[in-house]
Amino acid sequence: MIKLYVDDERNPPSNEWILIKNHRDTIQFLIDNEGKIDTLSLDHDLGIGASGYHIAKWIEEKVYKENYIPPKHLYCHSQNPVGKENIKNCYRSIKRKIREI
Repeated sequence: MIKLYVDDERNPPSNEWILIKNHRDTIQFLIDNEGKIDTLSLDHDLGIGASGYHIAKWIEEKVYKENYIPPKHLYCHSQNPVGKENIKNCYRSIKRKIREI
């Protein structure tokens, strides 16, 4: 299974992880590998443009509207406390929906 680490500045904790540095490439990777990603860890601040929160919201919307299969394990390694809480709120919503299915 795939471990995906999304961060524009830091490297993943080990070479078991795939590193993606931006929102656009992450969304495409999530589309192309639906159901294959075991673990996702997001940073909130991804430089200019969309953030890790936008990725979490995208997953949440796909789960609710299209029964998208999200990564099994969802983490946030961001140092931004507000952004981290926003991402965690999306994750909680995703997990509630998964329990309903």
